[in-house]
Amino acid sequence: MVENVHDTSQYGYLIKRAKQLLSDTLGRSIQLGDTEVLSDADRRNTLLRCRNLSGEAPATFIIKQVVAEKWNPNDMESWHTQRFFKDWAGARFMSDLGIEPACSPRYFCGDRDLGFFVMEDLGTPRTLVDPLLNETAADAEAALIAFSAVLGRLHSASAGKAELYRKIHNELSLNNSVVRTGEKVDLEKFVSQLAQLDVDRSAELLVELEQARAAIESPGPYLAFIHGDPCPDNIFIMDGNAILIDFEFARLGHALIDAAYGRMMFPTCWCCNRPPESTVNRMETVYRAELAKSVPEAADDQKFGTALVDACAYWAIGALSWHLESSLTEDQEWGISTVRSRILSRLQAFASTSEEFGRYVALRDTLILVHDKLKQRWPETEALPLYPAFRN
Repeated sequence: MVENVHDTSQYGYLIKRAKQLLSDTLGRSIQLGDTEVLSDADRRNTLLRCRNLSGEAPATFIIKQVVAEKWNPNDMESWHTQRFFKDWAGARFMSDLGIEPACSPRYFCGDRDLGFFVMEDLGTPRTLVDPLLNETAADAEAALIAFSAVLGRLHSASAGKAELYRKIHNELSLNNSVVRTGEKVDLEKFVSQLAQLDVDRSAELLVELEQARAAIESPGPYLAFIHGDPCPDNIFIMDGNAILIDFEFARLGHALIDAAYGRMMFPTCWCCNRPPESTVNRMETVYRAELAKSVPEAADDQKFGTALVDACAYWAIGALSWHLESSLTEDQEWGISTVRSRILSRLQAFASTSEEFGRYVALRDTLILVHDKLKQRWPETEALPLYPAFRN
């Protein structure tokens, strides 16, 4: 968070309601004052830091309020309503899990009609962006290991807790929304893109695509609460541990969709470069050790490898489904890399993972062909470079 002090008088009603809810939740009188606005004016959420004037811990609280042109908590078709309830439900769910060390800021309370909730103030720690872009290789690797460990703890703690998450989310939505399990993989669009590139769609390929879709949409033992957008700027690094923030894209899904972020080069993030292969291997070892505490399949090399290839297939197919059409006409800068570089790099990453674990041979061969065809169209496009911390 970047601290920006603005006029806070317009938030008086919000602070008054937060004070009431905190007093009820903590069982003692809470007085709030000395408020700072931490978020920029164009952000989709307002963040307020409020000092606790009652003289007891904690010294400050964070109020997070959704920003929408017209906030209607009963409009479950609204993206703002959906994303905010996901964020709120995720914050409460993770706090209720009681994971140690903590994976997220502590949740306290919230108000549905006003569209806000209150959480722990962690100050202004560095995010994962800092070691990756500005620090040493040792700092960056330690931060990435902490990142993988926190994902492992989250997925391990949330495995088998789908009903608890549904209960929390349904309370917020008044049972007016369906909490989906697993992903929806758009294979039809992907297959049409192969035709557009004049790439053969063999019977073997179609069988493997259905296998991949089934594995992702029905994760079996790997069903967990996933962050969905664990980008470097959504990860605080504190005292050697990683803390997850912002759960607007969180959901019940295949755990390795999160866990593959290192291998697939942070696919939803502006801060997208490549960790070294040796670092990725260490990240996945640490992750597996945490996940295996409640998901024994993760300790089996073959079973874990199979699930990892499934997750990488999801991201490789997504790289084309989401970005190919626009990238055929022009390249676009996104954060610290281009979209075309992302596409080529993820196709390569999937091919390497498929070969390593001996899964989805037809899909691997197809995506290698796609990669080569695109590279011919984009001869100037290079694969994603290492993160700056690892370049020397």
